[in-house]
Amino acid sequence: MMRPLYISQLSTANACEEQIILFYETFGQVVNVTVAGAREVGSMFNIYFAVENLLSGSALREYYAGYGSLVNKREALRALIEARFRVECEPARMKHIAARSRLPVTASNRDTYPLMAEYNAECADAQAKYNKEYMPIWAAFMADRAALWATCYITDEGVTA
Repeated sequence: MMRPLYISQLSTANACEEQIILFYETFGQVVNVTVAGAREVGSMFNIYFAVENLLSGSALREYYAGYGSLVNKREALRALIEARFRVECEPARMKHIAARSRLPVTASNRDTYPLMAEYNAECADAQAKYNKEYMPIWAAFMADRAALWATCYITDEGVTA
């Protein structure tokens, strides 16, 4: 299934110039929206704008009903790697808390910068590992989100081109 999306729809919906130019450079005047195509290019475009401005009320409700489960899936996966990160950084965190507690009550945020730099350095490997593990989760979420929008757009009977 597919449905055309015209650049004029973006203009009518007051899309920003950057998104209109990107659309034109990527598709020209029109693209046939498909779920597979949305998965491929969805991360390039402002899907939130498309959701709020290119879907009718019933399709918008359908999108947000599905969006909640996408977020829950992403957050469950993120929580697993977040827990591993926290375990790996717990010794550095405790050291940081102890060092902060030794600062005078009148210390400014600026006084904590060296402590934060030390904490960040001690957790750098764990942070890099977290980022490496989270990137594919985020990419999958973005693709799923674009596919959900495309599904709602394609079947939306309340929107005219």
